[in-house]
Parts: sequence; structure tokens; C-alpha cells
Amino acid sequence: MIHKEGDKYYLDDKVVDANLIAALAKALTAPANPELSLDDLGVTPAWLKAHASSVAQYFAETRIVGNGGPTHPVHQALLESTFADPEIIDKEVFSLFDNRHYSCSDCKRYLLSVKTSVTFEDGTWLDVQSSSQFPYMLPWHLPGSGTGVIAYNADISRAIAALMPENSTNRSRLAGEQLDRALGAAVMMQVERKAQLLDIESKTGGTFSALRSRYTIESASIGNYGDPVLRKPEDDHEPDEPTLDLRLNASADLPTTSSTTKCFCGT
Repeated sequence: MIHKEGDKYYLDDKVVDANLIAALAKALTAPANPELSLDDLGVTPAWLKAHASSVAQYFAETRIVGNGGPTHPVHQALLESTFADPEIIDKEVFSLFDNRHYSCSDCKRYLLSVKTSVTFEDGTWLDVQSSSQFPYMLPWHLPGSGTGVIAYNADISRAIAALMPENSTNRSRLAGEQLDRALGAAVMMQVERKAQLLDIESKTGGTFSALRSRYTIESASIGNYGDPVLRKPEDDHEPDEPTLDLRLNASADLPTTSSTTKCFCGT
């Protein structure tokens, strides 16, 4: 409970910066954002560039399960360049505000909850509350007439977090302190898939270039894929040769009844 005595604000017997109180009042009375805004979240090209290196370093010790093989470390350089790319990251930001991103079929989740009430000197008041698990605990609910207002205003979250003592429940989530790492984790598999494609492309000459004129390459791998229909060794006792396994999406202008083609091509 923060209260005002004279011209100062106090939390118990400690003076609270009046600028933090003003910031909260300003955030609560600002127009409500009905949907997410990248600028409001602070996810700008400059922010991505500033955090790219630290995100890549944070995931440096992460091990990725190989395609049927041993684990390998994250491709740091590729993760860093991907994180700094607004065109890629901007799309991933919205996935962090999708419940499917947090699905958990075999664990229990406790309800996160924050409620803030502000009473002004003229007797008017404002309430804001959230039980969101998303970054910044967005969106906020501002009870009022009818069904109230939903606000995707990250400034509300930041202002509340700034007034909370360190280690307070939900403070880190409200402040968006882990947003960069959450985005890094969101693009991790995309980065590894890209790294795998680059590696296989380097081993297959101009194969990928020829295919890209007619297909989108969804995935690729090299292994001993014996297929009794598409390819069969002349000698049953002879081991299969390494084979390029591709999953392709056909271009829209190609006459095909299927959007996906699986190709076994001997290397």
C-alpha cells in the first residue's frame, strides 16, 4: 500500500519517487490499445540489435537434439543474425501472446494475478487487473461500465513493476525482463532448421537452387533411407547409399493436387 502524506508518497516508512506515481497515473489514463503494438512493447529494430548478442550468448550452452543423431550446440551466429532481423522477429512476437505457445498437457498451472487500485485526491478511482501469463501480463482489464475495457498497454505493466519491491511476485513478468529470451526460444527451431538446410545445401551442389524455382523447401536431411518402392538396391545385400530426403511445397502455379511432395533422391 502506497499512501500520500503531505507532498510525499510512502511505502511503509520509505519515500517513493513521485515520478513513479505520476507514470502510473499517466499510463492508467492513457487511451487503451485494443491490440498489440510492437512499438508499445519496445520491440524495435534498435532493441533487437541491442539484445541479439546477449540472447545468442544466453542460449550458447543449449543442446539441440539432432535428426536421429547426437545433440549439438545452438548455431550462435545464426541465432544472433536471426534475432536482429525485424522481419522474422516481428512475426514471432505475436506468437508469445497465443495460448497455444504455453500449452502444457501434463502439468498444473497456477493462476497469475495482479490487481492495482489507484484513488485520486478528488475521490475518483481506477482499478486495473490481469491474470495473463503473457509477457507484461497483457492484456489489462479496466473495470468500468458494461464489460469494461481491455488494454494492451505495456506502459501500465512497466509502471506497476517500477513501484513493486524487488523479488515481488510477478514483477519480472510485468517488467518484460525475459521478453528477449522468450523471443530467442521462439525462433530457436527456425534457426536450427535454417542451419540444417544451409549445411545440406552445401553438400548437394546446385540441387537446392534448381528446386527453389518451382518449390519451397520445407525440410531436408541426408541418411540411408531405403525405400522398397522408390528405390531398391540391385543387390539386396548391398547397403543403401546415402539419400537426400526432401519435403517440398509446390508453387501455386504448378498443376498438382497435393501441396506437399516427399522426394527420395540419391546423392
